[in-house]
Amino acid sequence: MKPGTDSNIHWDDTITFNPQFGADPFGNLPQGGLRIPAYGTFGGPQNPALGEPVTEGPVDALDSLFMAHDLAILALLPGGLNPEELVSPHAGLIEGIATLDQARGLRNAEVSLYAGLTTLALAGELAQHDLLDDLAAEFDQYSLPTLLTEAVENMEVGLAQVGGEGKSLHGVLHYFEQHLVNPLVSSDTSDWWM
Repeated sequence: MKPGTDSNIHWDDTITFNPQFGADPFGNLPQGGLRIPAYGTFGGPQNPALGEPVTEGPVDALDSLFMAHDLAILALLPGGLNPEELVSPHAGLIEGIATLDQARGLRNAEVSLYAGLTTLALAGELAQHDLLDDLAAEFDQYSLPTLLTEAVENMEVGLAQVGGEGKSLHGVLHYFEQHLVNPLVSSDTSDWWM
């Protein structure tokens, strides 16, 4: 947790994500979008692991999964990163979250909320590049529709219990449900990301 707070979600450290245009890391584009907060030391698209020196370790098991994800992506950066190369690291993080969920490691409202958000955001990023079939092929013991449905459930559990700032993520949940989860679960893959 940040010193002086009781939250691992950093509500004041956000990035704007517009599903049509991608991330706006500097907050200076006119496109608008959804505000996504950071988590722990390594969680979120604006975490320091990919740019600044990191002096703190992971704050919990979920943050440890984020660290491993960051290190996997960091290893790919020297050769240039293309969307296809994100499939395996994203699948590893999503599968790690599912395993943590099975071990009852998502019992804290913030952990549950952020784990669900992460699964949906990573799948959504790959959907923008028509890579959901590639993502689904990475899972041995899980199906992608099940993982996404559980991610929605994790977000709903977290949103029901987390305080005021967490309510800002309701719009994110509804967006991912409408444009990613519902079409995939209903098997109408022609509208995965519109």
